[in-house]
Amino acid sequence: MKVKTFDSVKAAKDPLVQEALLNMAWEDGNIHALTHALSVIAEARGIDVGELADISLSDFLSIIKRLNIQVSFIRRP
Repeated sequence: MKVKTFDSVKAAKDPLVQEALLNMAWEDGNIHALTHALSVIAEARGIDVGELADISLSDFLSIIKRLNIQVSFIRRP
């Protein structure tokens, strides 16, 4: 059996996949997962965001704005 390689950047060209990727990373609560998701989405959109390994909050918010991503917070029941 031949294994097919999954191309996350190609998949992330779909806005619904981008949304799911960000939501999964956010729920994980891990900054590395979140910055990886942002990197994949940026690459899928053809936007260079550079290295995101040690990102500051202001840089994070700048990238969110550049990618035209809206962040909302709701109180959990």
